[in-house]
Amino acid sequence: MMYGIGIEVKGECLNYFKNLVNEVHKKFGVDYTFNTYKSYPPHITIKYKFNKHGNLKEIERFLKNFLKKAPDCSLEVGEIGEFGKEVIFLRVKPSGKFRKIFKEFIKELKLTKNISWDKEDRNLINNLHMTIAHKDVSNKFSEKK
Repeated sequence: MMYGIGIEVKGECLNYFKNLVNEVHKKFGVDYTFNTYKSYPPHITIKYKFNKHGNLKEIERFLKNFLKKAPDCSLEVGEIGEFGKEVIFLRVKPSGKFRKIFKEFIKELKLTKNISWDKEDRNLINNLHMTIAHKDVSNKFSEKK
C-alpha cells in the first residue's frame, strides 16, 4: 500500500483552494482533483508517496512526537504553476523558519528506516504546492493559459 505525508490545509486557505478547484472544474471540465479532495483533505505534500517497510505505528509515533515539539510557522500560497501538461498547482512558499523545521523533519524521518525514498523527495522543499488539477488536464493544457 502507498502512503504520503502532508500538511492539511484549513481556514481561509482551504476556502480559497476549494473555490479555485471548483472554478477550474466548471471552466475546463477537469474532475480528478475536484472529486478526490472530497475523499481526502486538501494538503501540501511534505513526503511524496512511499511504501512502508515495517510497522506504520512507528511512523505515526514519529509524526505525533515531531509535531508536539515543532513550533508554529507560516507558508505563503502564491502563484499558479504547472508540472508539464499533467498538473496545475498553487505554489507554496516556505518561510525560513519552515525550511529549518522541514530539514529537521526529513532528517529525523529518515531515521525511522520504515519509508522508501525516491529522487522526487530530494527537492521537495523547493516544489511545495497544492494541486488544483491533475491527470485529466493534458487535453485542456492549451486552454488553461
